[in-house]
This record gives sequence, C-alpha cells and structure tokens, in this order.
Amino acid sequence: MAGTAILYSQVVDVSRMDTLGLELDWSGAPVGVLSILGSVSGANWFDVTANFAPAISNPSGSNTGTFGGYKQYEYKYVLVRYTNASGAGSLTGYLQVKDLN
Repeated sequence: MAGTAILYSQVVDVSRMDTLGLELDWSGAPVGVLSILGSVSGANWFDVTANFAPAISNPSGSNTGTFGGYKQYEYKYVLVRYTNASGAGSLTGYLQVKDLN
C-alpha cells in the first residue's frame, strides 16, 4: 500500500454461505478507505460496506485493524477494495463464512 494505489482482494464465492466475518489488519502508516463490494453476477459490484456490523473502520496512519460481520449476505461474491490516500504499509485480510442451515 503506497502512493494513491487502489488494491483489490481476490473475488470469493460465498454463494452457499449465509454469514460473513471479515478481519482486516494493516501495518505501517497508511491512510485510506476500505470498501466491501458484493456482486451476484461477478460483473457488477456494489458497495455493501455500510451493512457490516460492527462498522468497518479505515486506516488512519497507525498499525491496527478492523472487524465486521454481515448476516444473511445476499450476494454470490464478495471482495475488498482499498484506496490508499497517503502513507504506506501492508494490508492483510481474513474472511470467515458460515452456513446457518
């Protein structure tokens, strides 16, 4: 994460799962915006960040992380987008999915 780069995670197919848990950890001093995107088709992506609870926080210049969950996730696919505004560092993400049936 450096400059004003936009980074994307891999697309994850969660079509047979109901609940998502997402942990994002970063190091260094990045400042930027994290967005969680969902898609049914894999072609059109929609920002679903506001649906995560607790709310996903953004990197603001220090080593830390964030966690959020999404119950009854409606989309087939999920991915994370990070838009770096300044600073540099590394970003690592972990996704846990569960089937409630």
